[in-house]
Amino acid sequence: MKETDIINYIKEFGIEDEDAAYIKNKEYLCFTTDALVFSTDVPKEMDLKTVGRKSVLMNLSDLAAMGCKPLLFLCSLNLPRDFSDIKKVIDGIHSACKEYNIKYAGGDVNEGELSIAGFAVGKSKRILRRNAAKEDDLVCITGDLGRVYCYFKEAKRDIFKEKVFNPVPRIKEGQILSSYANACIDISDGSSKELNLISELSNVKIELETLPIHPSVLEISKEKAFDYALNSGEEFELIFTIPKKHKNVIEKVNATIVGRVTSGEGVFYKGKRIEKKGWEHFG
Repeated sequence: MKETDIINYIKEFGIEDEDAAYIKNKEYLCFTTDALVFSTDVPKEMDLKTVGRKSVLMNLSDLAAMGCKPLLFLCSLNLPRDFSDIKKVIDGIHSACKEYNIKYAGGDVNEGELSIAGFAVGKSKRILRRNAAKEDDLVCITGDLGRVYCYFKEAKRDIFKEKVFNPVPRIKEGQILSSYANACIDISDGSSKELNLISELSNVKIELETLPIHPSVLEISKEKAFDYALNSGEEFELIFTIPKKHKNVIEKVNATIVGRVTSGEGVFYKGKRIEKKGWEHFG
């Protein structure tokens, strides 16, 4: 089974397809988990403290997509018996939690293949969901795309490495958008996949007009730049849809208008359907 098949089976038990699970009392409490497996997710040149930091940041990005303020992080550390550098990983986890002013709440330690299964909690008065895009919404993306793909595919330039080694979860942007946007998702598996998810779950058509491609990506990949930006995973930017009346908010979150929401289904660019590509576990 592919990752999508597994997720679809889990959804049969009444579980919603969102960046984080949630419960509501006076506010929404959101819960997310994301694992970092050393053998598949960690470049050989990444130091262990950076690995620890990234395990936190990728979970915070899920909370950002829900419009949440993060509160705490904990994780399950899976370690081979002969692994002696775990303190460096833990130092990285602690430094990221300190940077984002959240509690590092410990977790669990197990013997096994080297991996970090992170878990984060956040809160918000209003949450953003993937299934809430409305006709006539503007489709927007924060930051820029393509540098992660270029790092692995084209060159180990510092401008590309920065996005891979030190991604910035759009927490402040998500909190601002929680008051204005309709739908939102973070780009972990590639914008082609995430745009299609919003389209499918919201039962709308997305007409794509452009992408915020980083100038260095355009320089090095030229005519392939658009495809690189579409399929670049672990960007941790936000794709969101927002009513036109809140257009002034887009600049506040450093986002680009990339398209429109219309009636219908699917994602299209210049009349051509954009297939759901990007990263797929077990694909």
